[in-house]
Amino acid sequence: MPGSPQQKQRALIWLRRNYPLDEEKAILQRLEREEEAALQPNADRGQTSVYGDPIIDRIRKENIAKRARQEEEEKARKEEEAKKIPVSGTTAVAKRPGAVVQWVNRERKKVEESGFKTVPEMSFLQRVGPATLMTVLVVSLCVMFAQNYIPHSRAARLFPDVPTALATVGALVLVNAAVWFAWHVPIWRFMNKFFLLLPAYPYAVSIIANNFSHQAFKHLAVNMTSLWLIGTNLHEDIGRGPFLAVYIACGAVASYIFLLHTVLRKNWAISSLGSSGAICAMLALWFCINSE
Repeated sequence: MPGSPQQKQRALIWLRRNYPLDEEKAILQRLEREEEAALQPNADRGQTSVYGDPIIDRIRKENIAKRARQEEEEKARKEEEAKKIPVSGTTAVAKRPGAVVQWVNRERKKVEESGFKTVPEMSFLQRVGPATLMTVLVVSLCVMFAQNYIPHSRAARLFPDVPTALATVGALVLVNAAVWFAWHVPIWRFMNKFFLLLPAYPYAVSIIANNFSHQAFKHLAVNMTSLWLIGTNLHEDIGRGPFLAVYIACGAVASYIFLLHTVLRKNWAISSLGSSGAICAMLALWFCINSE
């Protein structure tokens, strides 16, 4: 509660006795500060303050200025480093930091620029015709290969102590793994062209090549595990020649059916890759052989 006038007077006398001060001078200084504050309003708050800028506002201004200086210094440093990178020269490019990253980014940009923005204008025959001829040719060659294949003698084999089924299926697994690895190297234009079946702009070779192609490791692992479990048993039943013929021919037929179905539906937003079609055909053949 506020004190009485007598208490205020006694308090003022005590202050003057214990803390002497030139009161007239102090009053003049306060008037000067109030006049300066009135002439310079606080821009941040849009109002005047007789006590000057608050401490929080001053700290905030200092932090903003500090951040601006740091950004300018970082920008100047990057520009200086960019000037030091040589434009040409095999040795210098190999030694500069980030050369691999720049190569990857350059190849990614080429892929983005080389891709078509709209679906190419092609007739049904232009899209399906080359794939039809390729499928007929592959199936015909596979049939001839299966009928005329002569197994090598044990001495002529590269790994004579490895069972034939394991060697054949293992070779297919290695080929699929190599193609999977190639997807993770910046040769994407080549891979997109030949190892990915695109109904919007199909290449005839991709009818076969996409059966050895996997982009995701999980996709590769599932298919290769299935190929190992099914393929080794089917190989024992029909032999190496017919086994390879079934894998390649059925994979090509499965890819062709996908292409034909997609083109008829005019669904250009999807693509196909993987050995799932060939493996399903091998599984069906094994069930037919061992149905009894």
